[in-house]
Amino acid sequence: MATLPQPLGSEPGYRRPVLIVQNDSFNRSLIQTVIVVLITSNLELGEDPEMFCCQKKQLDYREIVITLDKLFLEQRVSSLSEELQENVNEGLRLVMYL
Repeated sequence: MATLPQPLGSEPGYRRPVLIVQNDSFNRSLIQTVIVVLITSNLELGEDPEMFCCQKKQLDYREIVITLDKLFLEQRVSSLSEELQENVNEGLRLVMYL
């Protein structure tokens, strides 16, 4: 979970779940930012090829891969299975053209 500042325009904001998608070695380093994908409960977007369903939530890859200061992180909720992690990796490759 992360608490983001009040949004400007179409920016994400407020308290919401996020998925950290950067390498664990960077997470443990002195770098004070993390790369995250915001999670939305808008299940109507599930048919969008740029969305990934994760335990009744949607990971929104279309525009909401952001770098976030670690100060905004509140608590760790869970971790992904290897299968779900591979699905996330595939989604990131799709949207970031990797």
